[in-house]
Amino acid sequence: MSGTTTHWAIPYATGTDSPPDVASDMQSLATVSDTAIFAVGNVRGISNNGGTGTTTSASYSNVPATSSFSFTKGLTATRLHVNLSIDTFCTAVGGGERIAIAVLVSGTDYVVAAHSYGAANQYELASGMVFISGLVAGVYTIQARWQRFNGAGTVSINSDGWLSMACAEVSA
Repeated sequence: MSGTTTHWAIPYATGTDSPPDVASDMQSLATVSDTAIFAVGNVRGISNNGGTGTTTSASYSNVPATSSFSFTKGLTATRLHVNLSIDTFCTAVGGGERIAIAVLVSGTDYVVAAHSYGAANQYELASGMVFISGLVAGVYTIQARWQRFNGAGTVSINSDGWLSMACAEVSA
């Protein structure tokens, strides 16, 4: 990886003098210790401009712009730790306008956080994390989602907003 420095915190499970390939050696690393997966750093994410879009839906929908990525889960015995932060604003307040943010993984929406707006047309941050258990090893799409579940204002994001999301495979 050009421009990236990696520091290895565990002995190589492959018996070689080079860092292990995370995808192919995850099973070997799991036998070293439960912390091996964290030390190797099976982590992926995005951080970018939130794009332009709105929602008034009481059902979850995809956040606009680049709001998803693929993640390879190496072991069935682990779980995912997902962090999500989104800058949004609401066109009106006073009716108890609230947003919920979630991640869609394998057909299920996992709620990350809920946020109440304090002022109209002012960017506010909704941020949180969730642990997801019960997924077998494999490739998953991690998709940021949102819904307005209370109030009448339009929840919006534009080029001034930001979306950050990361997923890590951690011990169960």
